[in-house]
Amino acid sequence: MWNNIKIHYYKLMSSLRSRAIYPDDIDVDVQAFFAKPSKLKVAVIDDSDFPWTQTLESKGHSVNIFSDYHKTSTKTARKKLQAYNLSGFDIIFCDIEGVGATAYPGSEGVGVIQDIRELNPLHVIVAFTGSPARLLDPKTGKNLTAVDAVFQRDWGVDDFLLNFNSIMKIFIEPKQRWKFIRARLVHLDFNESKIRLAQQAFTQNVLFLKYLGERTNISKSEIQKIILASERNVDIRGVVDVAGISVKAINIASSLFIFNSFK
Repeated sequence: MWNNIKIHYYKLMSSLRSRAIYPDDIDVDVQAFFAKPSKLKVAVIDDSDFPWTQTLESKGHSVNIFSDYHKTSTKTARKKLQAYNLSGFDIIFCDIEGVGATAYPGSEGVGVIQDIRELNPLHVIVAFTGSPARLLDPKTGKNLTAVDAVFQRDWGVDDFLLNFNSIMKIFIEPKQRWKFIRARLVHLDFNESKIRLAQQAFTQNVLFLKYLGERTNISKSEIQKIILASERNVDIRGVVDVAGISVKAINIASSLFIFNSFK
């Protein structure tokens, strides 16, 4: 009973404080609430050998390679092409050359990335290439905002791991997680008032985690269950106007809070 009182108290406190505090100001070790280090599911779209498969697998991550974005057994007409479902992956690497030529002649991998982003608005997408200068939006000629990072194919293992570890912070550090979410919401043309509401919801849940972990004797496994249950009870319609964006972006709810990265 006493723990239930604490839970309600800290939930109320986190709700109130989330209006005046930013994710950058919250220091909490999310990985401490999991028995094992975070392992990510990585999809790679590459028509040649992806140079870092063994490196990722040696760190415990799973890697699935796709030689193209669309299944080769489908008909060649663009409207008949069937893309692979990549929604179950945490990170999607995509080459910008040699893939997507049938569906996106002229833009190739850039067109693939734009389609992946439309279908997966809150997934981490990394472009890799030997020609970074080609990574431009074909419509605007400006830098492509659909990607979260750009890796160069000629990097050695050390350079790759340095940059991959930065990407991993999106899944384990609230500050980096929010920076990622904010960039994705900007890409979806959310206005600042909607982004602010999303920030408050995110901050509230991270604060709730912090208070339960630091100020109660509730076990870490039980705290994890409480946080996940709390997320499921959030009315996402009160946070963002789902009707105002593509129906394909409704899965925004599953990525709004940091714990969902580990489900």
